Amino acid sequence: MPNGRLLISAALSAVILLFLFFPSAKAATDQVTWEQLQKEGAVISDIRIEVRNVFSKDEAGAHYWFARLANAIHVETKDYVVERELPFKIGDRVNAAIIHDAERSLRHVLSISRDAVIEPERMGGNKVRAVVIFKDAWTLAFSIDYGHTGGQSKYRFMIRENNFLGLGKGLKISRQQTFERTINELGYFDSQLFGSKWMLDLDYQQLSDGNSRLVQLRQPFRTYKTPWAFVFKALDFDATLTLYNHTHSAYNMRYRNRSVDLAAMWAYRITSNGAYRLGAGLTSNEMKYSNLISYRSDLLPAPTLEDHRLEGLEMKWQWFDDRYQDFWNLQQIGRTENFNLGWDVSADVGYYSPSLGSADEGPFFYTSAGKGWQPSDNSLFLFKSSASGRRENGLWRDLLMSNEAFFYNQSFPLQTLAGHLRWDWGLRPDPQNLLYLDALEGLRGYPNHFRAGDQRVLLSLEDRIVTDHILWGLLQIGFVGFLDVGSVHGFDPEGWGKTYADAGLGFRLGNIRFHSTNVIQLTVAVPLVKDPDAGSYQIILGNFVQF
Repeated sequence: MPNGRLLISAALSAVILLFLFFPSAKAATDQVTWEQLQKEGAVISDIRIEVRNVFSKDEAGAHYWFARLANAIHVETKDYVVERELPFKIGDRVNAAIIHDAERSLRHVLSISRDAVIEPERMGGNKVRAVVIFKDAWTLAFSIDYGHTGGQSKYRFMIRENNFLGLGKGLKISRQQTFERTINELGYFDSQLFGSKWMLDLDYQQLSDGNSRLVQLRQPFRTYKTPWAFVFKALDFDATLTLYNHTHSAYNMRYRNRSVDLAAMWAYRITSNGAYRLGAGLTSNEMKYSNLISYRSDLLPAPTLEDHRLEGLEMKWQWFDDRYQDFWNLQQIGRTENFNLGWDVSADVGYYSPSLGSADEGPFFYTSAGKGWQPSDNSLFLFKSSASGRRENGLWRDLLMSNEAFFYNQSFPLQTLAGHLRWDWGLRPDPQNLLYLDALEGLRGYPNHFRAGDQRVLLSLEDRIVTDHILWGLLQIGFVGFLDVGSVHGFDPEGWGKTYADAGLGFRLGNIRFHSTNVIQLTVAVPLVKDPDAGSYQIILGNFVQF
C-alpha cells in the first residue's frame, strides 16, 4: 500500500504541474470608478436593481438542462429585499466607501447571493445611475453532506431554503451525525424582520444526549456608518461533555449552559472611513456540571467541576477602521472575498456582582484586535488576536488567549501560496474549553482528539491552484498541497510534547452556484512524525480545514 500511495501522490503532482502552466486571464476595463465620481461631486440620480438568476444566460453551464430547471424552480430575490440593504438613496452625493460597504452587506448580511456589485452609469452632467447587480445563489437544498477527517465520519441530511419566496428568509430541517452525537434541528432565520433592518434567529436542536435552544434578535452594524446596534441572545444548551486525550475518552459528564446577553452600542464618532463605538450590556451565564464518569484518569488530570452563576454589567468599546479590499481565490473559489486592511479593535470589560444575582464576584473581560496589510499587489497579510477571562476568589479562571496570522501570495498564475500560524494559551480553562491538537484544528495527518493541553502552536502552509476548468457550470476544479507542523503543551507536569508534522495533496472543488460553504476538499494527509495513536495516513473529505 505505501507504493500505491506514492503512485497516487505522483499522479496528483503531475496533474498539478500541468495546470500550473495554464494562462491566467484578467479582464481589463476602463469603466469610470466610484472614487472618480466622488471627486467630481457626482449625485446619484437613479437606482436600478438587476437580480440575476442562479444561471445567467451569459455564464458557463447555462445551457444544461438542470440549469434551465434550476432557474425555473428558483424564486428570484425580490428587488425591494435588495433595495432595503442599500445605505444610499436618490439625491445623495456619491460616497465610494459607502457604496463598497453596501456591496459587502449585500454579499454577506443577506447570505443568499453568489456575488453582488454596484456599478456606476453616467447619466449626463454630474448625475450617475447606481446599477445594483445581485447574483442569486441556489438556496433550496435537499442535501446529503458527508465528511471524514481524523479517522471519524459525520453526515447531515438537510432540507433548507435560505431565500423563501425570494424574501431573504430561511427555513431549515436537518438530521446530522457529528463526531459525538446525533442532532435533529429545526431553524428559522429572517434578515429583514417585518421589512426592517432587524434580524431574527430561532433554532431548536434535539440532541441524542440533550437539547439546544437559541433565540437571537439583533440590529447589527450593517455598514460602518450605521449609527447604533442592539442584540438580545438567549441560549439553553444541555448535553454530555466528553474530555479526550490520545484519541481516547478520559472523562464524561453532564454539562448545561444557560445564558442571556443584552447589549446596545452607539457610534459616537463616524469618520470618513471608520467609526468609534461605545455601549453597555447585561450578561447572565449559568454553568452546571454533574455525573462525572472517569474512563482513563491516566490520560488527563481530573477536571475541577464548579457550578457558576454569573450575572454582571459590562462596558463595550470598538474602533472600526473600514479599509476593505476585494480579493479573489484566496480562501474561497470563484467568489469575491473582502478583507479589511484597517484596524478592528474591541474591548468588553465588566463585573459580576451579587447585587445582580451572581453567585460569584469579580471582573471579567473580552478583547480582540485585527488588522490587514497588503505588502504588494499580489499579497495579503492578516493578524487577529483575542483574550478573555474572569477573576474569582483571587484567581484568574478560564483565561484564554489566541493569536493568528494569515499570509497569501498570488505572484504565480493560478496559484495561491497560503500560510497560517496560530498560538493559543489557556490558564485554568473550564472543562468545555480544553485545547486540542488534531485534524479538526488543522493537524490533518493525525486523528481527532489527538493531544489535549493548555497551550498549542500550529503552522500550516499550502500551495493552492485554481484552474479555469468548471464542471457542468457548477464546480470549479482546484488542487492543493500542504504541510502542517504543531505541538501542544500538556497539563502539568507534562510540559511541551513532541513537534508533529504532516504533508498531503488533494483536490479543492469550488461550489460556484450555491450560497453555502464554497470549498469542498478531498485530501490525503500522511504523518511525518510517527506515533502509536496515529495511523499511516488520514483521508479528509468535506470542508473542515480552511484558512
